[in-house]
Amino acid sequence: MFTGLVEAVGKVISLRGEKGGLILRISVDGMDLEVGESVAINGACLTVLKVIGKDFEVFVGSRTQTKTNLSRISVGKKVNLERALRLGDRLGGHLVQGHIDGVGKVSRRSTKAGGVIFRIKVPSELSKYLIVNGSIAIDGVSLTIGDVKSGYFEVGLIPYTLEHTTLKDLRAGDNVNLEVDIIGRYLR
Repeated sequence: MFTGLVEAVGKVISLRGEKGGLILRISVDGMDLEVGESVAINGACLTVLKVIGKDFEVFVGSRTQTKTNLSRISVGKKVNLERALRLGDRLGGHLVQGHIDGVGKVSRRSTKAGGVIFRIKVPSELSKYLIVNGSIAIDGVSLTIGDVKSGYFEVGLIPYTLEHTTLKDLRAGDNVNLEVDIIGRYLR
């Protein structure tokens, strides 16, 4: 489990094909990861295979590639990172499993009152889980849904979130990983 509060932004420094998937090598400052631990990369829960200084490697299986935007990852791309929640930690975001439900597409980015509002096209099968003022994780970032309409939803980001995540770089046409609120899913 995760909180959707990004701990660091890392950078993909290499990727290579591996039987059944892909090995990503990510460089990040200030995260002391250990082999075998879970880490959310753009919201997708993966396992640390190797640690080399400030770099680490994870395996992205073919199923994960088909369900996430990690299939389109490239060297030099920045990614949101979060270590798994420990019992007793504060839950400042919302409960996030790291199991991506689908890929959305940014259809609009607009500036308002110092922040940014994103309109995200959502796969039809996820629409039933979206509610105004409900939670959603976008590329692993816990956000509150501001508006829901047929085929899309909107979220507003404050300057702090923009500065400390990769969401500041999103533009219309970009694909994002979506994980709907687990509590809302079970209630539905």
